[in-house]
Amino acid sequence: MANANLQLKNYSRSEKQFLQALELSKANQFNEETFTICIGLSELYLAQSNLKLAEAYALEALGLADKSGSLEYIADANKALYLITKKASRFSESIAYMEVYQLYRDSLQTIDKVEIIADLETKYQTAQKEQEIATQKLEITAKESAIKSQRFQIYGLISGLVILLLAGFIFYNQYKNQQKQKLQAASCHFARKRTWL
Repeated sequence: MANANLQLKNYSRSEKQFLQALELSKANQFNEETFTICIGLSELYLAQSNLKLAEAYALEALGLADKSGSLEYIADANKALYLITKKASRFSESIAYMEVYQLYRDSLQTIDKVEIIADLETKYQTAQKEQEIATQKLEITAKESAIKSQRFQIYGLISGLVILLLAGFIFYNQYKNQQKQKLQAASCHFARKRTWL
């Protein structure tokens, strides 16, 4: 609410809300809320051109940020101090705060880039492994298909051989029966000739 009132330039209400929140927050030692409130008060007093109070809260925020070790908080506190000292026409201090701010922002961006690169590398390695698994599955499927095809060919050859053997057996038996019939017919014919003689 205090930030909303600050944006709406309702400074007295914003100040009251910030100060109440700060009292509650300080009882809990440092937390993100305390830092945010100090930065909010600093922005409020900067907007009202109360540079002493703006700087006091910005320095308090910087102290909290240093204790927390948060690069983002340190950068934000230095940015607030840069804006305050610039408005106060203390340009050498302003430049120093801006340089520190930029240094921390660059560090944060570098960390972000490293995290993005690490994330991309992980995704790339995962994709590679998934592709290897897919390739292995395809190879296994192809080998299984080849084995099935070979089995089918073997079964086909065995079936063909059995059919050929059966056909050969049947043909042989028919041939044998024909020869037997011819032999019987010849023997009957020979026996008839003999009986006629």
